[in-house]
Amino acid sequence: MAVVFAGHDQRMKRFGFLLLPQFSHLSFVSMTEPMRIANRLSGEKKFEWVYYCLDDAPAQASDGMQFTPHRSMGDTDDLDVLIVVAGLLVGTDLPDSVYKWLRGLARAGKVLGSTSSGSYVLANAGVLRGRTCTVHWDQRSGFMERFPSVFLSNNLFEFSDKRWTCSGGAAGLDFTLEIIRREFGEVLAKSVAEQCVHPHIRGAHDQQQMSPISRYNIHNPRLLQAVTLMEEHIESPMTIDQIANQSSVSKRHLERLFDQHLGHRPARFYTELRLGHAQKLLRQTTLPVAEVAILSGFSTTSYFTRRYKGHFGKSPKDDRIE
Repeated sequence: MAVVFAGHDQRMKRFGFLLLPQFSHLSFVSMTEPMRIANRLSGEKKFEWVYYCLDDAPAQASDGMQFTPHRSMGDTDDLDVLIVVAGLLVGTDLPDSVYKWLRGLARAGKVLGSTSSGSYVLANAGVLRGRTCTVHWDQRSGFMERFPSVFLSNNLFEFSDKRWTCSGGAAGLDFTLEIIRREFGEVLAKSVAEQCVHPHIRGAHDQQQMSPISRYNIHNPRLLQAVTLMEEHIESPMTIDQIANQSSVSKRHLERLFDQHLGHRPARFYTELRLGHAQKLLRQTTLPVAEVAILSGFSTTSYFTRRYKGHFGKSPKDDRIE
Protein backbone atom coordinates (compact mmCIF):
# COMPACT_ATOMS: atom_id res chain seq x y z
CA MET A 1 0.00 0.00 0.00
CA ALA A 2 1.44 3.38 -0.99
CA VAL A 3 2.08 6.00 1.68
CA VAL A 4 0.87 9.53 0.93
CA PHE A 5 3.24 12.44 1.57
CA ALA A 6 2.55 16.13 1.45
CA GLY A 7 4.34 19.41 1.96
CA HIS A 8 7.57 18.50 0.17
CA ASP A 9 9.00 18.75 -3.32
CA GLN A 10 7.66 15.66 -5.06
CA ARG A 11 9.97 15.90 -8.07
CA MET A 12 12.02 12.77 -8.68
CA LYS A 13 15.67 13.05 -7.65
CA ARG A 14 18.29 11.56 -9.97
CA PHE A 15 21.54 10.44 -8.34
CA GLY A 16 24.76 9.44 -10.05
CA PHE A 17 27.32 7.25 -8.28
CA LEU A 18 30.95 7.29 -9.36
CA LEU A 19 32.19 3.81 -8.40
CA LEU A 20 35.95 3.92 -7.81
CA PRO A 21 38.11 0.78 -7.92
CA GLN A 22 37.67 -1.31 -4.74
CA PHE A 23 34.78 0.85 -3.55
CA SER A 24 32.91 -0.28 -0.45
CA HIS A 25 29.89 -2.31 -1.52
CA LEU A 26 28.32 -1.79 1.89
CA SER A 27 28.65 1.99 1.61
CA PHE A 28 27.05 1.84 -1.83
CA VAL A 29 24.04 -0.39 -1.16
CA SER A 30 23.31 1.33 2.15
CA MET A 31 22.36 4.33 -0.03
CA THR A 32 20.65 2.69 -2.99
CA GLU A 33 18.50 0.24 -1.01
CA PRO A 34 16.71 2.94 1.01
CA MET A 35 16.04 4.75 -2.27
CA ARG A 36 14.57 1.58 -3.79
CA ILE A 37 12.38 1.03 -0.72
CA ALA A 38 11.22 4.67 -0.80
CA ASN A 39 10.08 4.15 -4.39
CA ARG A 40 8.20 0.99 -3.46
CA LEU A 41 6.49 2.41 -0.37
CA SER A 42 5.42 5.62 -2.07
CA GLY A 43 4.11 3.84 -5.14
CA GLU A 44 6.07 6.15 -7.41
CA LYS A 45 9.61 6.82 -8.50
CA LYS A 46 11.04 9.21 -5.93
CA PHE A 47 14.63 8.33 -6.80
CA GLU A 48 16.50 7.16 -9.83
CA TRP A 49 20.20 6.31 -9.84
CA VAL A 50 22.87 5.53 -12.39
CA TYR A 51 26.46 4.26 -12.13
CA TYR A 52 29.59 5.84 -13.55
CA CYS A 53 33.02 4.20 -13.59
CA LEU A 54 36.50 5.42 -14.46
CA ASP A 55 37.18 5.31 -18.21
CA ASP A 56 33.60 4.01 -18.60
CA ALA A 57 34.96 0.54 -17.78
CA PRO A 58 33.52 -1.91 -15.19
CA ALA A 59 34.51 -1.31 -11.57
CA GLN A 60 35.21 -4.01 -9.01
CA ALA A 61 33.89 -3.56 -5.48
CA SER A 62 35.83 -4.45 -2.35
CA ASP A 63 34.03 -7.81 -2.17
CA GLY A 64 34.94 -8.70 -5.77
CA MET A 65 31.59 -7.93 -7.40
CA GLN A 66 31.78 -6.26 -10.82
CA PHE A 67 29.63 -3.28 -11.79
CA THR A 68 29.14 -2.11 -15.36
CA PRO A 69 28.52 1.62 -15.79
CA HIS A 70 25.06 2.68 -16.89
CA ARG A 71 26.38 5.74 -18.67
CA SER A 72 29.49 7.40 -19.97
CA MET A 73 31.02 10.07 -17.75
CA GLY A 74 30.05 12.69 -20.30
CA ASP A 75 26.33 12.11 -19.74
CA THR A 76 25.50 14.10 -16.60
CA ASP A 77 23.12 16.88 -17.66
CA ASP A 78 20.06 15.47 -15.87
CA LEU A 79 21.78 14.64 -12.56
CA ASP A 80 20.73 16.30 -9.32
CA VAL A 81 23.48 14.73 -7.20
CA LEU A 82 26.78 12.94 -7.91
CA ILE A 83 28.21 10.79 -5.11
CA VAL A 84 31.82 9.55 -5.18
CA VAL A 85 31.81 6.02 -3.75
CA ALA A 86 35.22 4.91 -2.48
CA GLY A 87 36.62 2.36 -0.06
CA LEU A 88 39.21 2.41 2.69
CA LEU A 89 42.11 2.23 0.23
CA VAL A 90 42.65 5.89 -0.54
CA GLY A 91 43.29 6.49 -4.22
CA THR A 92 46.07 8.97 -4.93
CA ASP A 93 46.55 8.25 -8.60
CA LEU A 94 43.24 9.25 -10.19
CA PRO A 95 43.74 10.96 -13.54
CA ASP A 96 43.46 14.73 -13.65
CA SER A 97 40.49 14.33 -15.98
CA VAL A 98 38.41 12.99 -13.05
CA TYR A 99 39.10 16.09 -10.95
CA LYS A 100 38.35 18.31 -13.94
CA TRP A 101 35.07 16.43 -14.43
CA LEU A 102 34.10 17.00 -10.79
CA ARG A 103 34.95 20.70 -10.99
CA GLY A 104 32.79 20.96 -14.09
CA LEU A 105 29.86 19.41 -12.25
CA ALA A 106 30.39 21.86 -9.40
CA ARG A 107 30.35 24.81 -11.80
CA ALA A 108 27.12 23.45 -13.30
CA GLY A 109 25.52 23.68 -9.85
CA LYS A 110 25.27 19.95 -9.18
CA VAL A 111 25.30 18.65 -5.62
CA LEU A 112 28.54 16.72 -5.09
CA GLY A 113 28.91 14.13 -2.36
CA SER A 114 31.02 11.25 -1.21
CA THR A 115 31.09 8.26 1.08
CA SER A 116 33.91 6.52 2.99
CA SER A 117 37.21 7.98 1.72
CA GLY A 118 35.53 9.73 -1.22
CA SER A 119 36.08 13.07 0.51
CA TYR A 120 39.76 12.70 -0.43
CA VAL A 121 38.73 12.81 -4.08
CA LEU A 122 36.53 15.86 -3.62
CA ALA A 123 39.28 17.63 -1.67
CA ASN A 124 41.85 16.77 -4.34
CA ALA A 125 39.49 18.24 -6.93
CA GLY A 126 39.33 21.47 -4.93
CA VAL A 127 35.54 21.41 -4.52
CA LEU A 128 35.45 21.32 -0.70
CA ARG A 129 36.88 24.78 -0.09
CA GLY A 130 34.80 26.65 2.46
CA ARG A 131 32.69 23.60 3.24
CA THR A 132 32.58 21.14 6.12
CA CYS A 133 32.96 17.47 5.27
CA THR A 134 33.37 14.14 7.01
CA VAL A 135 35.29 10.96 6.23
CA HIS A 136 35.53 7.43 7.62
CA TRP A 137 37.10 7.55 11.10
CA ASP A 138 39.98 5.31 9.98
CA GLN A 139 40.94 7.93 7.36
CA ARG A 140 40.61 10.98 9.60
CA SER A 141 44.27 11.39 10.62
CA GLY A 142 45.56 11.13 7.07
CA PHE A 143 42.91 13.52 5.76
CA MET A 144 43.77 16.22 8.30
CA GLU A 145 47.45 16.02 7.40
CA ARG A 146 46.82 16.15 3.65
CA PHE A 147 44.09 18.78 3.64
CA PRO A 148 44.62 21.07 6.64
CA SER A 149 42.56 23.87 5.08
CA VAL A 150 39.39 21.74 4.69
CA PHE A 151 36.93 21.81 7.59
CA LEU A 152 36.66 18.19 8.78
CA SER A 153 34.09 16.95 11.29
CA ASN A 154 33.83 13.57 12.96
CA ASN A 155 30.11 13.33 12.21
CA LEU A 156 28.35 10.44 10.52
CA PHE A 157 27.43 12.73 7.65
CA GLU A 158 27.50 16.39 6.66
CA PHE A 159 25.31 18.59 4.48
CA SER A 160 27.31 21.72 3.71
CA ASP A 161 25.69 23.79 1.00
CA LYS A 162 25.92 21.63 -2.13
CA ARG A 163 28.48 19.21 -0.66
CA TRP A 164 27.02 16.11 0.99
CA THR A 165 29.53 13.74 2.59
CA CYS A 166 29.08 10.51 4.51
CA SER A 167 31.53 8.56 6.66
CA GLY A 168 30.64 5.31 4.91
CA GLY A 169 29.60 1.82 5.91
CA ALA A 170 26.20 1.52 7.56
CA ALA A 171 26.12 5.30 8.06
CA GLY A 172 25.01 5.47 4.43
CA LEU A 173 21.60 4.26 5.57
CA ASP A 174 21.18 7.11 8.06
CA PHE A 175 22.58 9.56 5.50
CA THR A 176 20.02 8.48 2.90
CA LEU A 177 17.17 8.46 5.42
CA GLU A 178 18.01 12.10 6.15
CA ILE A 179 17.92 12.85 2.42
CA ILE A 180 14.51 11.17 2.18
CA ARG A 181 13.28 13.16 5.19
CA ARG A 182 14.45 16.44 3.70
CA GLU A 183 13.14 15.79 0.22
CA PHE A 184 9.95 13.81 0.83
CA GLY A 185 9.08 14.06 4.52
CA GLU A 186 9.58 12.37 7.86
CA VAL A 187 6.77 9.84 7.41
CA LEU A 188 8.44 8.26 4.39
CA ALA A 189 11.85 8.32 6.05
CA LYS A 190 10.54 6.48 9.10
CA SER A 191 8.64 3.99 6.97
CA VAL A 192 11.82 3.19 5.03
CA ALA A 193 13.78 2.83 8.28
CA GLU A 194 11.28 0.30 9.59
CA GLN A 195 11.48 -1.69 6.35
CA CYS A 196 15.26 -1.80 6.87
CA VAL A 197 14.74 -3.08 10.45
CA HIS A 198 16.47 0.11 11.57
CA PRO A 199 14.36 1.37 14.48
CA HIS A 200 16.82 4.03 15.61
CA ILE A 201 17.68 6.57 12.90
CA ARG A 202 21.03 8.07 13.80
CA GLY A 203 21.59 11.77 13.45
CA ALA A 204 24.61 13.46 11.92
CA HIS A 205 26.22 14.01 15.32
CA ASP A 206 26.07 10.39 16.47
CA GLN A 207 29.45 8.75 17.01
CA GLN A 208 31.25 6.93 14.21
CA GLN A 209 33.11 4.68 16.64
CA MET A 210 32.31 2.75 19.74
CA SER A 211 33.18 4.38 23.02
CA PRO A 212 36.28 3.02 24.81
CA ILE A 213 33.86 1.27 27.16
CA SER A 214 32.47 -0.83 24.31
CA ARG A 215 35.66 -1.09 22.24
CA TYR A 216 37.81 -2.44 25.07
CA ASN A 217 35.02 -3.80 27.27
CA ILE A 218 36.23 -1.79 30.25
CA HIS A 219 34.04 -0.26 32.93
CA ASN A 220 36.54 0.83 35.55
CA PRO A 221 36.35 4.66 35.49
CA ARG A 222 40.04 5.16 36.25
CA LEU A 223 41.13 2.78 33.51
CA LEU A 224 38.68 4.42 31.13
CA GLN A 225 40.14 7.83 31.91
CA ALA A 226 43.68 6.55 31.31
CA VAL A 227 42.82 5.03 27.91
CA THR A 228 40.99 8.21 26.88
CA LEU A 229 44.03 10.31 27.78
CA MET A 230 46.27 8.04 25.70
CA GLU A 231 43.98 8.28 22.68
CA GLU A 232 43.89 12.07 22.99
CA HIS A 233 47.67 12.49 23.30
CA ILE A 234 49.28 10.67 20.38
CA GLU A 235 51.57 13.31 18.91
CA SER A 236 52.73 14.60 22.32
CA PRO A 237 52.64 11.55 24.58
CA MET A 238 52.11 11.88 28.28
CA THR A 239 54.22 9.91 30.74
CA ILE A 240 52.61 7.01 32.53
CA ASP A 241 53.07 8.93 35.79
CA GLN A 242 51.13 11.87 34.33
CA ILE A 243 48.35 9.58 33.08
CA ALA A 244 48.11 7.89 36.48
CA ASN A 245 47.98 11.24 38.25
CA GLN A 246 45.22 12.59 35.99
CA SER A 247 43.33 9.31 36.40
CA SER A 248 43.47 9.67 40.22
CA VAL A 249 45.33 6.42 40.74
CA SER A 250 48.88 5.37 41.59
CA LYS A 251 51.17 4.18 38.82
CA ARG A 252 51.36 0.71 40.37
CA HIS A 253 47.59 0.48 40.61
CA LEU A 254 47.25 1.65 37.00
CA GLU A 255 49.61 -1.09 35.88
CA ARG A 256 47.49 -3.68 37.70
CA LEU A 257 44.33 -2.35 36.03
CA PHE A 258 45.89 -2.61 32.57
CA ASP A 259 47.18 -6.12 33.26
CA GLN A 260 43.83 -7.27 34.61
CA HIS A 261 41.51 -5.75 31.99
CA LEU A 262 43.62 -5.33 28.84
CA GLY A 263 46.43 -7.85 29.22
CA HIS A 264 49.17 -5.25 28.68
CA ARG A 265 51.21 -2.86 30.74
CA PRO A 266 50.23 0.80 30.17
CA ALA A 267 53.45 1.67 28.32
CA ARG A 268 53.03 -1.18 25.84
CA PHE A 269 49.35 -0.39 25.26
CA TYR A 270 50.18 3.28 24.67
CA THR A 271 53.01 2.47 22.26
CA GLU A 272 50.77 0.18 20.23
CA LEU A 273 48.13 2.92 19.98
CA ARG A 274 50.77 5.28 18.59
CA LEU A 275 52.10 2.66 16.19
CA GLY A 276 48.57 2.08 14.89
CA HIS A 277 48.24 5.82 14.30
CA ALA A 278 51.55 5.79 12.44
CA GLN A 279 50.42 2.96 10.18
CA LYS A 280 47.34 4.93 9.16
CA LEU A 281 49.46 7.95 8.26
CA LEU A 282 51.86 5.80 6.25
CA ARG A 283 49.05 4.24 4.27
CA GLN A 284 46.93 7.34 3.79
CA THR A 285 49.50 10.08 3.15
CA THR A 286 52.79 10.69 1.40
CA LEU A 287 54.39 12.20 4.50
CA PRO A 288 58.06 11.28 5.01
CA VAL A 289 58.67 8.51 7.53
CA ALA A 290 60.50 10.98 9.78
CA GLU A 291 57.43 13.21 9.91
CA VAL A 292 55.12 10.26 10.56
CA ALA A 293 57.36 9.34 13.50
CA ILE A 294 57.04 12.82 15.00
CA LEU A 295 53.27 12.95 14.47
CA SER A 296 52.99 9.60 16.27
CA GLY A 297 55.00 10.70 19.28
CA PHE A 298 58.39 9.13 18.52
CA SER A 299 61.42 11.35 19.06
CA THR A 300 63.74 9.69 16.52
CA THR A 301 63.17 7.92 13.21
CA SER A 302 65.51 5.08 14.12
CA TYR A 303 63.67 4.29 17.36
CA PHE A 304 60.33 4.55 15.56
CA THR A 305 61.51 2.16 12.82
CA ARG A 306 62.71 -0.42 15.36
CA ARG A 307 59.44 -0.35 17.29
CA TYR A 308 57.37 -0.40 14.10
CA LYS A 309 59.20 -3.40 12.65
CA GLY A 310 59.04 -5.21 15.97
CA HIS A 311 55.27 -4.75 16.12
CA PHE A 312 54.19 -5.15 12.47
CA GLY A 313 57.01 -7.38 11.19
CA LYS A 314 58.09 -4.94 8.48
CA SER A 315 59.65 -1.52 8.31
CA PRO A 316 57.56 1.64 7.86
CA LYS A 317 58.88 2.02 4.32
CA ASP A 318 57.97 -1.56 3.38
CA ASP A 319 54.51 -1.26 4.95
CA ARG A 320 53.58 1.85 3.06
CA ILE A 321 50.95 1.34 0.35
CA GLU A 322 52.20 3.08 -2.76
